[in-house]
Amino acid sequence: MITSKLSNKFRTTIPRPIRAALELHPGDEIEYEIGDTGRVVMTHAKSADEPPASPTEQEIPAAPWDDFFSAEGTDLGQSHADERHKG
Repeated sequence: MITSKLSNKFRTTIPRPIRAALELHPGDEIEYEIGDTGRVVMTHAKSADEPPASPTEQEIPAAPWDDFFSAEGTDLGQSHADERHKG
């Protein structure tokens, strides 16, 4: 059995064999699950170098130019072409 000691701030160092078994690195997230018997299971939840989860569509604000491009009759490609043929 591997043990570690809690500090006065309830912190502990995860012992090296546990870090190796779970492939843990600084910044990684750990997930704890408490069973009915009081046993705690610790698993490697997410690596620090994993990209964050994609934001949902509701979290992405509309860009200020979205309204401009979606305005009826706005065709920037055509107006640019017209400018080239004027000369």
